[in-house]
Amino acid sequence: FFFKQKTAYEILSGLVGSEMCIRDRRRVHGVCSLSFGGLKDLTTVYDVPPHDLIAAVAQELKAAGKVQPPEWAEFAKTGVNREMPPTNPDWWFVRCASVLRRIYIDGPVGVSRLRSFYGGKHRKGVATGFFCKGSGSVARESLQQLEKAGYVKKLKKGRQMTPEGQAYLDGVAHKIRSQMQGSAAPAAEPAADSAQSLGEERKKYG
Repeated sequence: FFFKQKTAYEILSGLVGSEMCIRDRRRVHGVCSLSFGGLKDLTTVYDVPPHDLIAAVAQELKAAGKVQPPEWAEFAKTGVNREMPPTNPDWWFVRCASVLRRIYIDGPVGVSRLRSFYGGKHRKGVATGFFCKGSGSVARESLQQLEKAGYVKKLKKGRQMTPEGQAYLDGVAHKIRSQMQGSAAPAAEPAADSAQSLGEERKKYG
């Protein structure tokens, strides 16, 4: 006779711990609902598209002024595999937002891992292309500015999100998801009206 341990889905929702609920939030409904007087909507970075999140965070970082592009950001390339500097004038804020999201997902991370993530293939004429890491100065400066802003902290293995940084990204994700749900609600109303009118026509004409 062997005792079978109950899984998380066999335990009542009121007995599930917060950490277990956060871990399994995407497997159930995408949002974790706590029944013991806590938060009812735990929207995280994983619940919104990455492009929308990075764009929104970049705008807020620029408006807040906690992150500022260095003097060499106008003419610096993001890697040796790039031919020209970025054409987007706000590319520094976009990169800092992307780095912040990367630390949220893969943290703790250091400069070396970020260089590998933002690297790419380097092509030199007819020679065979090979992989090159991204700019170390860009990764290091962005980490230092994010740490100074209080969003990340320095550990022995690299940078890790602070509670303030995690709450900040989750708050932006919650705003984006609310906007997505708000824009999807009016689109569903005409479909319901058309279905109702179709049912009335069927009743009328038999």
